[in-house]
Amino acid sequence: MAGLGPGSLANVLYQQFKRDTTDASTEDLSLRPLSDRADAPLLNPLKQGRLSSPFGWRKDPINGGDQFHHGVDLAAPEGSPVRAAMEGKVITSGFKGEYGNLVMLDHGNGLTTLYSHNEENKVKEGDWVRKGELLATVGSTGRSTGPHLHFEVKREGAHQDPLVFLKQFTGEQTALSRPSLKLDGEKE
Repeated sequence: MAGLGPGSLANVLYQQFKRDTTDASTEDLSLRPLSDRADAPLLNPLKQGRLSSPFGWRKDPINGGDQFHHGVDLAAPEGSPVRAAMEGKVITSGFKGEYGNLVMLDHGNGLTTLYSHNEENKVKEGDWVRKGELLATVGSTGRSTGPHLHFEVKREGAHQDPLVFLKQFTGEQTALSRPSLKLDGEKE
């Protein structure tokens, strides 16, 4: 099957690392491979929201020019919780120009996720976070037209379409990929 080879994004996810949770007091942030586990899908970073701008070429919402959008924009009420899509280490947490307040996680094997335009970041650089842990709250900081989460996925520094990534690993049509649905699956 195409896309499932050793270097594929699917294989990278299944080879991701998991912190040893047997001793909660450990300071060792080393990660252990998941080997062939198929139960490690990328979590939707918002429980509710709607896709307001997809990955790829689009008309810029501020200046109207053609621009490549390196992530997806998920509109949600200001203050909504933003959760870690997968466990990892916080490598950036702070204000970064057009991104506004952002958090970036390193998940190992060259996989990173970015969460931006946050109202408030709840983690700091060097923190270890688990899948589903609170990272930030939805805001409209930086170059933004309203409250939303800008979510990016990178593999080896190359941007990936987060909707494909989420759908590929959850094995189902995600609410993120269908603008007419809320993330929790309820119709608007």
